[in-house]
Amino acid sequence: MELAARQAQAKADMRLVNRIRSTDSSEEDFRALYERYAGATFSFFMRKVGNPDSAADLNQELFIRLSKSISNFEGRCSWRTWVFLIARTVLAEARAHRWQRLSERSVQIEPEMISKEFHIQEDADDRAVSVLLRERLQICIKRLDEIARAVVIGHYFDGVTLREMTDRLELENRSGSRGVLISAQRKLKQCLTRGDER
Repeated sequence: MELAARQAQAKADMRLVNRIRSTDSSEEDFRALYERYAGATFSFFMRKVGNPDSAADLNQELFIRLSKSISNFEGRCSWRTWVFLIARTVLAEARAHRWQRLSERSVQIEPEMISKEFHIQEDADDRAVSVLLRERLQICIKRLDEIARAVVIGHYFDGVTLREMTDRLELENRSGSRGVLISAQRKLKQCLTRGDER
């Protein structure tokens, strides 16, 4: 969009915003703002989360917030800029909530996983040791930072590939989620073998 068209759009947006704030007949004007930006914001969320249902939910949350906070918009930036600032906030909060759910999530750990992935041999004859070791691994997973926890749970328990985890989490380090996973494995092994409760 060229500069003149962007400036005209910004002026038209500001007229709608001012009408919404100054009259009771704001529903139609807000719908006009919604129709102008809902497609672009949906595309933004789709690029970030990769799931149409999640993107639609985030888009809905965005426009609910915009309708409630329109009085806070002072016109120091364009309405479009404001919309995407709020969209980024909605996305960040959704991700933070997702990490919180991951940290609280209980996972089913098979004995084979412990011996295969962390090279810790279990005594097959001692069921109590096996159960304690699996419980310990759950505690250790909860102690990982949010990105490491997401990679471990996504890769081992949800079957997400490391490449997909790198894309989903928007990791910019050279080794992506593979590097995060290797570091997490080392921390988990230390936690398992140390056996402390700190």
